Amino acid sequence: MAVQRRIDTLDVLWAFYSSQPKTVRKAFRTRIENEDKDTVLYQWERDLHEIKALKDDWDEEGARSVGQGVIKNIERLMTMLGEGVSSAVRLYPTPLGAVMVSLDTAVGRIKGEVGDKEFSYFVKRPGMPTEYHSFLPVGKEEFGELVDKMKSLG
Repeated sequence: MAVQRRIDTLDVLWAFYSSQPKTVRKAFRTRIENEDKDTVLYQWERDLHEIKALKDDWDEEGARSVGQGVIKNIERLMTMLGEGVSSAVRLYPTPLGAVMVSLDTAVGRIKGEVGDKEFSYFVKRPGMPTEYHSFLPVGKEEFGELVDKMKSLG
């Protein structure tokens, strides 16, 4: 007696895909790859999404929510960083309505706070004195220096 193999949905889909012209198969693969890219979020993007959802008193001790100006500054900073380094960055809300930026690597670490008009950070590398940069105005040039330091750790 011959054993019949049951045909499942995946077999049917594969047969349908295989029967399509090359151009259709290529277009389908391209679309699937692009959808995958669109849905992949870096940790910092997840962190920022959660930070945006916080309301006043999110810590039940009177913490302020993070304002739109701070959110825009963080998005600008992360865009300047590019994908390589930004994928290792973590973001945390602070009770005063700022966002703490944290990058820890084997080469060193940077931690800082970004507000709507100013930001501060420190850079710690093994065997070197800690660099402190306090109350800098938010601007392209100042963010550029922070980005360069973050890239040097990435």
